[in-house]
Amino acid sequence: MVLCMCGKQASLRTPWSDCNPFYACPDQELNCGFFDYIDLEMSHRSIDVIHGLIRGGRNMFEEQLRERGMKQESSKNI
Repeated sequence: MVLCMCGKQASLRTPWSDCNPFYACPDQELNCGFFDYIDLEMSHRSIDVIHGLIRGGRNMFEEQLRERGMKQESSKNI
């Protein structure tokens, strides 16, 4: 068990990147600032999945922006 600086059990968090998981203070309001990486190497599969999810989100966001741009252009022509 890992304790943060305020004596609570630190929560394990997984970032949406190829960085390693880390421990952080579990208290969102009174956050003591505790942060500690877990020095484990992520598997290639985990890295591929996370990168795929990030790319998928970006592609979806870019598509929504294009659609909004097309809608705005068509409303100007009316």
